[in-house]
Parts: sequence; C-alpha cells; structure tokens
Amino acid sequence: LSPHALRIMYVLAAATPAVCLSNSVASTKSLSRKVSRSVSGRKVITLCAAEDSNKRNILEDAKKVATGALATLSVAAALTGAPNMALASEFDILGSAAPKDHVFDDAGVLSLTTLRQLRSQLTGIELATGKSIDVVTIRKLSVQPDPYDFADTILSRWYPNDDTNRAVFLLSTTGKEAAVMAGVGFQEAVSGDLVDSIETENIPILTEEDKFNEAIVSSITRIEAELLGRKDPGPPKREGISRYEASTGKNYRTKEETESKKGVFTNVVVGLLLISFIAPMAQFFAYTAKR
Repeated sequence: LSPHALRIMYVLAAATPAVCLSNSVASTKSLSRKVSRSVSGRKVITLCAAEDSNKRNILEDAKKVATGALATLSVAAALTGAPNMALASEFDILGSAAPKDHVFDDAGVLSLTTLRQLRSQLTGIELATGKSIDVVTIRKLSVQPDPYDFADTILSRWYPNDDTNRAVFLLSTTGKEAAVMAGVGFQEAVSGDLVDSIETENIPILTEEDKFNEAIVSSITRIEAELLGRKDPGPPKREGISRYEASTGKNYRTKEETESKKGVFTNVVVGLLLISFIAPMAQFFAYTAKR
C-alpha cells in the first residue's frame, strides 16, 4: 500500500469510536462536561456497544494493522531523510508501551526539574489512591486533530484490558490545548467541574505565555488534591494583560481588523496559487522554445 493509502486506513480506523455513539454523546472517557454530561447517555452507549461488539472487534483489528503499518512507514521515512514529524510523534506515542514513570514528553518541553517532580507526584498518587495518571505532551496533532480523540486512543492503546482507574492527560503545545480522558473508576473520583476548570483556565492562561511546565504541574496538583481529599488550590490568576492587549491596548479584535486579516490571507493564497501555475508554464514554454 502507498503511504497515502496507509494514512487513510489509519484515519478511518482511529476516527471510528471504540463504542457506538448517539448524536448527543461524544465519549464516556472524558471527564470534561463539555464532552460527556449525562448518565443516561452512558447507558445508551453501553447498550449500543453490546449490539455492535463484532463491528468493534473488526475495527480494532483494522486500527492495530494500520497503526503498525504506519509506524513502520514513519521509521522508513525517517531513514530516507524526509519524515513528517507531526505524524511521527503520534506514531511514536501509540507505538510505545505505557511509561512506567507516567510521563511521555514527546514534545520535549518539560525541564529536568519538572520531570522529576511529575514522576514523584504521579507515582505517589498511584500508591496512595490506586488511580494512575499518564502525562503526555505532543507538539502537534495531525492524524487525530481533536485532543480528546487522541487521548482516548492513547488510553485504549496503552491499557486495552483495564483502563478503569487510569487517565491520560494530553497537552498539545502547538494548539495550546489539553484533554483528560479516563476510565469509569477515575471519573467517579474526579469531578467534571474540576477538569473543566483545568481545561479552560490552567491550560489557556499558562500556555498563552508558553509556560507548559507550570500548566501541567498546576493541573496535576489540582487533580491530586481532589483524589487525596485536600483543598483545591484553584486555577492560576491571569497576570497583567495578554500579548495582544499589550500591543494594541485592547483585549478584543474589531470586525474591521478581522476582515483585514482575512483579506491579507486571501491575497497570499491567491498569489501562491498563481505562482504555482504560472511558473511551471513559463518553464515549459521556455523549454519548448529552445527546442
């Protein structure tokens, strides 16, 4: 199969949910209320999954084959000197076993101090509560651009038989967004309100200034506090003003500014398209004129 065909196989397999979903429910592994809200919805998913177990088995087999093939392809591309780094990162994560120290820093943004702190903290949480959290960082999501989908895939890939008391905390540094996906036992111990706060306050406030280490540590510390019955330290406070506000004196973009940006983008795209068409034609006519 060609690389393009293999990628299509993976996208189709990875994009297919592990269970049959209704239109109103996205996933039962998400702790965020933005994704999963109702208990009745979880029952619908369970019933639907029972009816379509054979289809799920087939899709899981297809996902395994596609993932393995693409992982091999990414290695081959690296050897030829033209790898797609974004895709390779996703394949590296899915092709690896769950980290014993609970940290997979694929993006390479965590300092040695943060790595030591997280490893100690996450190991302590598991020993004290029986709940396991794996922190994963990635620069950019390409195959599965939705962080919830990819975090769910990681959880299913690393713990195919027992994810009840496990969770994956995924941070995308390019998108500056995070997702927490977990098994049923973990969901019962950590409230959706807390995860909503982490995803809408800790992550955007701190990643806006590229404080990825602080964003992860502060988020895990809040989850740890709830698991151990301690007081929630709360989200960080926004210090000063944002970069945009600092440069413009306001914290919003006007309609005129938005429209002007769209116009510039359109002109650039049209210009590139014209160049890509005219340059080859000019070369062709120059070549035929010489002959």
